[in-house]
Amino acid sequence: MHVLLFVPLLAVTLLVVLIVGIVRLVRNRDLRTGAAGADLRAVERWTTLWRWVGVLLGACLAVAALAQQDVGLGRLALAAPAIAGCSVLLAIMVGEWTIRPSSAQRRTASLTSRSFATLVPRARLWVTATGIATLATLLGIGMATASPDDQGRAGRALTATCVQDLSGIGSTVLTATNGPWPGTYYALPAALIMLATIGFGIVAARAIRDRANPDSSHAAYDTHLRRDAMRRVVSAIGATAWGTAGPIAIVMSSALHGNGCVTGGDPFAGAALLIALISLVIAMVLTATVLLPARAPEAAARENAAPRARS
Repeated sequence: MHVLLFVPLLAVTLLVVLIVGIVRLVRNRDLRTGAAGADLRAVERWTTLWRWVGVLLGACLAVAALAQQDVGLGRLALAAPAIAGCSVLLAIMVGEWTIRPSSAQRRTASLTSRSFATLVPRARLWVTATGIATLATLLGIGMATASPDDQGRAGRALTATCVQDLSGIGSTVLTATNGPWPGTYYALPAALIMLATIGFGIVAARAIRDRANPDSSHAAYDTHLRRDAMRRVVSAIGATAWGTAGPIAIVMSSALHGNGCVTGGDPFAGAALLIALISLVIAMVLTATVLLPARAPEAAARENAAPRARS
């Protein structure tokens, strides 16, 4: 029920991403031709190819996981966003580490030293770090408060005890158990996949920083490519964290709302649903960053147009 509320939002977001992507492709075509040499365009094509391999692989695996609702009582389905994000980061990492050298006979390389501070987008890094912290908090709360379900499976249910006045009986101690609840049964797989995603992202980021510039005459475009690649890596990690936190918060909201013995259950359920909404919106924005073509590198185009104008 709660999930259906987000379907229109997802559809509108995908439509906006498609429109913006088409517009950027049309506007960027001529600017890229003037801003980058053949070697850098080859690097861009190679990394773009691997990124989309990851996107398609992640989408297929996520759909397959969602289709297996009965496998592991939904354990695989709840980890679907993490599986998708992990696939994307793995492909990006492979693409960065397997950039093929130029086939040109004469090449020039820049040995300029670079640091993460000059390449990583700080605002986006904070958004990603907040997403990881939010996911860790939700998983921590889930594991700390979970209990076995009616079949004895640990970390899958929420159990609470309360005293209620029943007609004709008086005060009675009741114990309510319901689920699913994101305890260890669901949290551990999601946490492990998220850790792998962060690891792939760190390795990819190091490759982006350390790779050689095959064309020192187009330094501005090389810097543009590195910053764009780093922005996508950080965004993919953030989209994975926020995208995983959203469904977990929805599950928590449903369980809290359905357990009559949890003190303040409905307010907590509402707060969890709000967290889910915020998480999914941020995840979709970050996912758009991963999917959309980069903005036209106008500064790089001007830099390389200047020498031609003077000659």
